[in-house]
Amino acid sequence: MDCAGDVAHSRGYLALTLYANVKMVEDLGVYGSIGFCETEKKYEDGFDRVYLSKGILPVLCFFRWRFCEVDGIKGIVGVSQYFDL
Repeated sequence: MDCAGDVAHSRGYLALTLYANVKMVEDLGVYGSIGFCETEKKYEDGFDRVYLSKGILPVLCFFRWRFCEVDGIKGIVGVSQYFDL
């Protein structure tokens, strides 16, 4: 991911954006731990996806997971907050 950030920065991009399947809970945790914040959830091409972004410029992102249960289905919800440095 550092290499992707370096390339994006050298080309003038302000952020990296990726998506993962909502069921990939461990992957989402890893992305959150390296600074990616959830920006959107949507159903697309037959999959429930979570979109995440990470600013290349210094931005502080607080990200936390909250476990929840709806209609007997257990899952997690990501909450993020951005602060410019």
